[in-house]
Amino acid sequence: QALNAQLAATVQSTNQLNSSSQQAGKSVQQLGRHTATASNAMQQLGAETAKTFKRYAIAGAVTATIFKLTRAISSAIPKALEFQSALVKLQQVTGKSSLQLDGLSNSIDKVSTSLGIDANELINIARIFAQTGQSLDQVESSLKAVASASLAPTFGTMEQTAEGLIASLNQFNIKADQSEQVLGSLNRVSKKFAVESADLITAIRKTGAVFALGAGDIEKPIDALHQFNAIFTSVRATTRESADTIGAGLKTIFSRIQRRSSIDALRELGIELTDVKGKFVGFYPALQQIGKSLESVFKSGDSLKLAAITEELGGIRQVGKLIPAIQQYKKAQAALKASQAGAAEGLGKDVNLGLTTLAKSLDIVQAKFQSLIRTLAESTTFKVLLTTFTTIATAAISMVENLKGLIPVIAAVGAIKLAKGAASFGKGFVGGFGNQGGGAAGVGSSLGSKASGAAAKSQSVSLKSLTTSTNALNTTSRLLLASN
Repeated sequence: QALNAQLAATVQSTNQLNSSSQQAGKSVQQLGRHTATASNAMQQLGAETAKTFKRYAIAGAVTATIFKLTRAISSAIPKALEFQSALVKLQQVTGKSSLQLDGLSNSIDKVSTSLGIDANELINIARIFAQTGQSLDQVESSLKAVASASLAPTFGTMEQTAEGLIASLNQFNIKADQSEQVLGSLNRVSKKFAVESADLITAIRKTGAVFALGAGDIEKPIDALHQFNAIFTSVRATTRESADTIGAGLKTIFSRIQRRSSIDALRELGIELTDVKGKFVGFYPALQQIGKSLESVFKSGDSLKLAAITEELGGIRQVGKLIPAIQQYKKAQAALKASQAGAAEGLGKDVNLGLTTLAKSLDIVQAKFQSLIRTLAESTTFKVLLTTFTTIATAAISMVENLKGLIPVIAAVGAIKLAKGAASFGKGFVGGFGNQGGGAAGVGSSLGSKASGAAAKSQSVSLKSLTTSTNALNTTSRLLLASN
């Protein structure tokens, strides 16, 4: 019986276990269904989140583009107006009409968009050339050369380059259509030797006129510039002194070397500095001939003879410039060839290489955008719109000026309103102390009446009211003290 009872209990437990197992299976199935549902929901949430981010990114990109375009337009319009002002200044300098300057304006626009240079800077450079007396065609040639030189590796600012070009053209009597040849020669020499274009420009401005005057019979004026570049380069590359110092020293040497006493002294040494007609052969041939003739003196180290010659030609102070000028004649010959090759080559190769950078590509895009804004600003519609706005603004300013006479009246009305408001505030403030504040309330009322009484009562009545209110305030104060 005990065994049967135990078996019965076991069967019952087994049945309970089966039932629990079935219930657990159902729970697991429900959990699986819920998990699948949750997984689908999370997947859907992820998809919706991705869509949200996409929408936000698209909206942000569109908004940022609009904002950037707005800022670009707002910054380009003042530049367009500045260009118009500079164009008017150019008309004043040249005496030409706006129609006559259309060709130069179009040329500036082409240079700006092709080289990525600010058109306002270009038109200012054009005005500098026009002030020197150049014609519009000459201004255009000089401007293109300076703009191209801005992409070369050895030049400074365009204004400095323009000043150097003007000095070169005027002092050596070179035509403006040879501007690129002039700058090309400076660029080539500065790339091949230890001298900068800015140094050459400084020396040209300081000594170029003296050299050009005594350059001798040269068929092409630009050849004199090549010779000057060669002599200066031989001294600068050797001594590394400043361009100002070398320029001042060469000016002294050029002045002394063609003196009759110097020519005669060198003739005694077998150095002839005049041609068959008795004319001075020129500075560059003279220094070349002196250098070749004194080569043996330099090698032998005859300091006395060398000192006598250098003192005669340059003086004691300029010995440091004269010796390199005559001793480094081979370096001068190499610099002369480089200068001539640079003039023949021009600036095209360096310009093409300078346009390959990403920064310059962005500059070109910006220049084209500014050109578009200038075109819109010069349109009739924009001018009419701007004129309308200025007319409205002028009318508004005139209206405000006419209202200046009403300001005292408006101020008086405001004062009366303020006084009435102060009276009401005084009554409310003092009345907050209790029922016995009538006297003080009278003060507030009287003060309000005092401020606004000019429109209703005379001054004497206001004073009497103020006195009465003051007495009432004193009485009320004593009552308050007694009650406390």
